[in-house]
Amino acid sequence: MENFLTAFLLASLVSVISFRFGFLTFSAAAAAFVFGIIIFGLGGLQFSIPLLLFFFSSSLLSKLRYARNKEVETYFEKTGARDYKQVIANGLIPSLIVCLGSVYNDGIYFLVYCVSIASVCADTWGTEIGTLRKAVTYNILNFKRIEQGMSGGISVIGTFGSLIGAAIISFSSLFWAGFNINIFLSIVIAGFGAGIIDSILGASLQIQYKCNECGKTVEKEKHCGVSTQSEKGFYFFTNDVVNLICSISGALILIVIYNLFL
Repeated sequence: MENFLTAFLLASLVSVISFRFGFLTFSAAAAAFVFGIIIFGLGGLQFSIPLLLFFFSSSLLSKLRYARNKEVETYFEKTGARDYKQVIANGLIPSLIVCLGSVYNDGIYFLVYCVSIASVCADTWGTEIGTLRKAVTYNILNFKRIEQGMSGGISVIGTFGSLIGAAIISFSSLFWAGFNINIFLSIVIAGFGAGIIDSILGASLQIQYKCNECGKTVEKEKHCGVSTQSEKGFYFFTNDVVNLICSISGALILIVIYNLFL
């Protein structure tokens, strides 16, 4: 009971701060509050640190990127404060893993949890660092040059950012993972690999639209003040769906690595 009281207070504090500083919308803060109670209450400090590290570092990077390169946001489906769908896409799988870990009490669940967070952190850091400034961007499927900010685009600096994003989450798990270098590398590899999968899905299956005014390919249903036309991908395959799959794929990659090599 004491754990959940602490979880309630911590989740409340994080949600209020996130809403107050414009990291989350009100509905997103409410969703984060629910996930926070689950993760803080069932997982304790061990599970809380990777989540908090991901959330606040990614939010600050988003603010920094917006200040330096606003133009790239014209391609994104969502800008500004994150909404509840984005919170669910990033927080659902980690929350489910924590619930399973509390039932089965097996150390593998903590590692899988960390990877699910490392995966979305790799994706977020790759995007935010990759668009901090103008950079040559390529389509991950055919390596043709594309506009910075387009779905499925990769750059050298963005790829490096993705790798660092996975690494910081893995680093935050080291104390509870017994400072095992093999576990550290496994989480980094799985998280980074999931980030690559995210880019592949973004370039192939994610819905993208054509703006008839400016000719740009964007993630938005409206651009330049007019409705856009579907160009490729599936309507339901939004960026939120891609992020959810990213989280799942990282967890699955780690399970394979764990069973084969650890």
